[in-house]
Amino acid sequence: MEWIVGVGVIIALLVWSPALRKVALGIVALLAIGGGIFWAKSQKDDQRAATAIKLYEIELRDLRLGESYGSYKLHGTVKNNSPSETLSSVILKVTAQDCKPETTAERCETIGEYDTYLSTRVPPGQVRAVDGYVGFHNLPKVKGTFQWTYRVLNVKADVD
Repeated sequence: MEWIVGVGVIIALLVWSPALRKVALGIVALLAIGGGIFWAKSQKDDQRAATAIKLYEIELRDLRLGESYGSYKLHGTVKNNSPSETLSSVILKVTAQDCKPETTAERCETIGEYDTYLSTRVPPGQVRAVDGYVGFHNLPKVKGTFQWTYRVLNVKADVD
């Protein structure tokens, strides 16, 4: 409650004192300029992180999807084949399917999809273990065989 009185006093001083008003406007201008510079650098870093490593430079190995306490967990390894950039994350689209034993073109139905974020720090040319949660919600009962696939949507480099 005291802060309301403090804000009121500051507003009153700004209204009655032209010198204090100029100082306050100067501070606001400096904060705006600093915030703009920080935002521009952040945008540039984000763009560089998203383009520094190409999708084909990432190699996912031995990915396994298993049930874990009513949800699903993805385990495996990732190799960073980038010559110079450190990998910081991989985003995968994981698709669950119910596949019937018939040999028709439409034998599998998609029953769930989830974009999962795998956070890891992998220097160039190295391999690390990765795991992540896959939130398949409201999956119907599988009538055939449960199968799953994945596709790499995005990779990011560590630009710090």
